[in-house]
Amino acid sequence: MPQFLSPPLASKAGTLKVIIVVRHSGGPNQTDISLDAQERTAREYISANWGGPVEYILISSRVSGEWLNRDELQQLQDHISTRRFDVVIADEGSRIIRDVALYAICGLCKDNDTRLIAPNDNIDTAQDGWELLTLFAGFRGGQENSKTSERLKSRCDQRFIEKGMIGSTPRWLIKPMGVKTDQGCSWDADAIPVILELVSKLESSGNASAVADWLNSDGVDPWDVHPERERDVRRGNRPWDAGTVLQFARNPMLAGRRFRGKKRTEKRYSTGRRIAVTNPDPTDVKWREVPHLALITRERQDALIAKLSFQNANRRRKGSGCGDPRRNVPRKRTVWPGQAMTCSVCRRPYHYGANGTKLSLGCRGYQDYKCWNPALALGPVARRNLLTAVSTVLDGLQGWPEEIMRNLAEIADAQQQGRRDEIQRLESELCRVSSEVENYTKAIGQGMSLDLVREALQSADVRRRDLQANLGRLRAAPVISAELPRIDEIRALAREVIATANSDGGLDDVIRVMVGKIVVYPIRQVGTDLIRGIGEFTLDLTTLVPSLREVKELEAVLKIPIKVDLFNRPQQAVFAAEVARLRGERFRYRAIAKRVGITMQAARNAYQMWLEIQNCGASDPYVPVDAAPDYGRYSRHHHERYRFERRVEPTT
Repeated sequence: MPQFLSPPLASKAGTLKVIIVVRHSGGPNQTDISLDAQERTAREYISANWGGPVEYILISSRVSGEWLNRDELQQLQDHISTRRFDVVIADEGSRIIRDVALYAICGLCKDNDTRLIAPNDNIDTAQDGWELLTLFAGFRGGQENSKTSERLKSRCDQRFIEKGMIGSTPRWLIKPMGVKTDQGCSWDADAIPVILELVSKLESSGNASAVADWLNSDGVDPWDVHPERERDVRRGNRPWDAGTVLQFARNPMLAGRRFRGKKRTEKRYSTGRRIAVTNPDPTDVKWREVPHLALITRERQDALIAKLSFQNANRRRKGSGCGDPRRNVPRKRTVWPGQAMTCSVCRRPYHYGANGTKLSLGCRGYQDYKCWNPALALGPVARRNLLTAVSTVLDGLQGWPEEIMRNLAEIADAQQQGRRDEIQRLESELCRVSSEVENYTKAIGQGMSLDLVREALQSADVRRRDLQANLGRLRAAPVISAELPRIDEIRALAREVIATANSDGGLDDVIRVMVGKIVVYPIRQVGTDLIRGIGEFTLDLTTLVPSLREVKELEAVLKIPIKVDLFNRPQQAVFAAEVARLRGERFRYRAIAKRVGITMQAARNAYQMWLEIQNCGASDPYVPVDAAPDYGRYSRHHHERYRFERRVEPTT
């Protein structure tokens, strides 16, 4: 067999283990034919340089090569770090990553005795000079993306100015099928009176929420989806709210002007992704007049925008004079337990800023008049109580059950045997499906019509890729050890995460997975109308030791249900039972207060609460609230805007 490589390929254990990396950008003009060609080229390259047995793993992705935080890239790094693979191959370096970070991937391969080959870029980490070639290939890939982006932007700007290219169309603007310029667009005649009334209502009241309710009422909106409009399937026609009303009122199309360039894309070098940001240079914004679409004058719209901006100025985020304090901060990276708490009534998340208080967490449905649950939680208090409850549970952890310790070896053996059987089954199925794909390919090469076997070939190819992915996940899955880690070690890991959370005010992703979703239930203090919140969640300690997730017998030990108050209980609720016991022993209030460590008035209040608990037949100072409260200040469900809607969980 001819050898083209110097030095030749080498295996650590007889069978050459190869990772094939294939990728395309996933655009509308990209097809999986490219992925098949890349895989076929890699297999032919290995076959030409190795005559022994080969074991392949395919890593396929359909996203931009600039993305540094994609799952496929992390999967590649995890495979390389195992030191079980001999070769990583891609037809060129940009298939792995279009950035100088390609150098780090090659360095990882060198550190783990794995050879990376990219024939089209002449990259081979087993040869001298690979460092310079890798840096040049990564730099060139990033530059190609940047230049392509600039060329497309320039072309679109030219079409916008010279040919009247349409960007987006607001609601009620009809764009007939096939129309490419604004000259063929027009406002719906039935919607024009509604638009003028919308502007008049905003000018008189400035209340966008009231205008949204008016638009959502029956008989106001002239259409939901116009048959002649080229519908934007990404946005759809969602119900009106305050945000969409203000966005529509600020649209320059109402005054007969269209713009392009208020937003531009910027690359985030930490992730490689490009995001849309406001263009800091107003001179880059392109404007075009479309007078036949003007419904109001430009002066009238400017006056309306100025009034709304002045009226809502006190509702913007308060910074320190340096702009938006949440700029460049992802919405999902809020302070825990924000976005981890869920309402038990409507299943919507709890958000910061409830009732206008910065640190207050409240049900989003309650704020939107779609839920009656008024229970609030102060962020720092809820966080402290949750972490305290977790620490208390960790302190109470005992050793492993003796029955599990005796049966662990059998459990590990059974898991290993099942794993081997499943791998063997998948490999057999993969071999059969790969043979089918090769047979179809040979048939096409021998003159058979592609139309006759197209569907069967595509089905077999999809099945082959699924089997390869399942096989890769199964091989990379954690293995159950015959020896369990000590409970003290798990407790130490959990305490380390909690200590980190308490030290910097934020939380690592581990604690979010450990605690999971916190369901908030409304409760009422007996004898009062005050409604608070109590959280229920399951503490999952298997996140600290992933190999234990497969042991079902450990769920009772490592998955612990916890219930915790999301507020600080007042003294009378905390000491009610103790004060009642001492009163039963005929202690006076002065002696009780001295013994318990509270004031005499607090002792009297605690005993009074105990009597109220006994009168209502409860066992705790707080009782569940199962229906919309009709007492005190909680009357949101009586508002004319209130429409209870339970959130439907998305299905996967």
